[in-house]
Parts: sequence; C-alpha cells; structure tokens
Amino acid sequence: MDKLLLAYDGSEPAKHALEVATDLAKKIGAKIYILYVVDVNAATELFGEYSGKIAEELMEKAKEILKEAMEKAKEKGVEAEEVVEAGTPAEKIVDVAKKIDAYMIVMGAHGYSGIKRLLIGSVSEKVIRMSDRPVLIVKNPKHHK
Repeated sequence: MDKLLLAYDGSEPAKHALEVATDLAKKIGAKIYILYVVDVNAATELFGEYSGKIAEELMEKAKEILKEAMEKAKEKGVEAEEVVEAGTPAEKIVDVAKKIDAYMIVMGAHGYSGIKRLLIGSVSEKVIRMSDRPVLIVKNPKHHK
C-alpha cells in the first residue's frame, strides 16, 4: 500500500481527487504518482497529422498542470512523482498502475450525463473495467447533499 496512482488533468474533479489522494497518502505513508495522459487520439482527430509541434505543446501543458499538483502534494508533506504519458487515457492509467505496481488508482468523477456521456464514455468506467487493482472515484463535493 505504499504507492498510489492519481490520474490528473487539472480539472475541478481532478483537484478534488488530488485532495483525497494526498490525505490518504499522508495517512498510510504512501508515495503518489501523479499521471497526466496526453490524449494522442483526441489530438490527432483535432489536428490531423499528429505533428511534433503540437505534441511538444501538449507535453508543455501537461508539465504545467502537473507542477501545480506537485506543489499541492509537497505542501501536504507527501512524496510525489510526476508522470506524463501519451496515449488513450484509460489504457495508459491502467498500464502505468501496473508498471509502478500501484496499490490503488485514484481519479475524479467528471459527472458527464446524457448524450455527452454516451459520446465520450467515461474514462473512470473503463479504468474500473480494465484494472486489476482497486479504483477510488472521488465525487465532486458540490454534488453531496
């Protein structure tokens, strides 16, 4: 139980997941690996040929977003390491969890519904289906009554 993998994209749900993951890591003395997946498929669909320039920009953005998360972890006194991978988010999350032998995957719930959920599908649902380790989905506290 010494490694947690946090799937992080800088969104509000991811920030809530970061809070929970850092609190949990502190309690159990675990290290957090904060993973940002650059979605190559989405980039290719948007920009046609997946050019080096766009890849570079996406990687820079990923590092910027991770920097903020790393600072939050440091503030809480939690050991953290950033990981940037390019690929399909759900697959990469599961792959990295296996590679680092994470005890658990932590991720935020985006809460898409209706047609958007149908079109996008849920990364967290795919991760739950594909992963052989526990997955903690952190819901947005705003939705709690």
